[in-house]
Amino acid sequence: MPPFEKGVGGLIFARVMFIKSNKFLPYNKELNKKAKNLRNEMTAAEKKLWYEYLRNHRFQFLRQRPIDNYIVDFPACRQAGIALN
Repeated sequence: MPPFEKGVGGLIFARVMFIKSNKFLPYNKELNKKAKNLRNEMTAAEKKLWYEYLRNHRFQFLRQRPIDNYIVDFPACRQAGIALN
């Protein structure tokens, strides 16, 4: 099942992705520059979520990381096994 679903009008609804492995996750290397750009230009909502909650959460969250052919907004560390997008 893909991590995203297209809704009415082409809107994409995010869903929580569960990371089942403690091993290396595959990613598309061509997305590294795009992910870095997204980290430097976060939206107001992403900044609020990051600076007020996720930055100091007990699980280490990352920001905009490529996983497979997607850029996940807030992948959590493998301890939690989740990613928020």
